[in-house]
Amino acid sequence: MSPRYPKVVALDLDFVIFTSYFDDKKFGNHGWVNGDLRDNLQLIDPHTIQDKKNHANKLHMGKDIPKIIHDLVMRNVEIAIVSQHPNKDL
Repeated sequence: MSPRYPKVVALDLDFVIFTSYFDDKKFGNHGWVNGDLRDNLQLIDPHTIQDKKNHANKLHMGKDIPKIIHDLVMRNVEIAIVSQHPNKDL
């Protein structure tokens, strides 16, 4: 018998999708690119994003997250990205 899957799975940004806390005060502290946090981030590999102006600031995606998301999508499970972070632009 195959495993049962829920209709919806919620994944938190901090410490679930990313391996640490996304500190929006730390990212962009050397000046924003176009005044928007989203424009201040760049993908440096399939699992890592970094601050465009301060390359020391990086966030790493959990190594199993792509596999988990792929598995959920293949089984038609809705995915909700959730966060208690006050900056909803994330």
